[in-house]
Amino acid sequence: MHSKDRELNMRRDIYLEAIEAISAGINAVGQFSDIHVTMTELMKSYTEKIASVAKVTLIGSDETIEAVLNFSQELTGPFMRLTAKRQRLDSMQQQRRAIQEKIDVASRSQERILAQITEQHKPGAYNQKWWNELQRQLALEQERIDRLTEGRSSA
Repeated sequence: MHSKDRELNMRRDIYLEAIEAISAGINAVGQFSDIHVTMTELMKSYTEKIASVAKVTLIGSDETIEAVLNFSQELTGPFMRLTAKRQRLDSMQQQRRAIQEKIDVASRSQERILAQITEQHKPGAYNQKWWNELQRQLALEQERIDRLTEGRSSA
């Protein structure tokens, strides 16, 4: 009887691990659209557990093995399609972040120019040539921000 209990416990453990791996795969598919989860994080749980599905072939009936293998194959299709789409999405997100960083740099430059303009407005500090140059720089930075903002919208 002790041998039978051990066999049943082993079978239970293998099936539980396989179910956990399948669940991790389903969860991973559901998280593909979450841009806050990296691809590495997304796949980690599933790839760590997927080997346990193969253990089912050691103890399962032919019907169980076929069902598990069919499910694994059916899960592979969405993984492949979603991975390709997710890579494009990640690339677009990187482009948007790079553009945002440039916008932030241009905004800080504008703030610096505005501080200089404010300084030029003090009595006795007015210099028309300097004033015109600051206005030109300010307009150039605004144009740069506008172009970047437009590029961010289309990225």
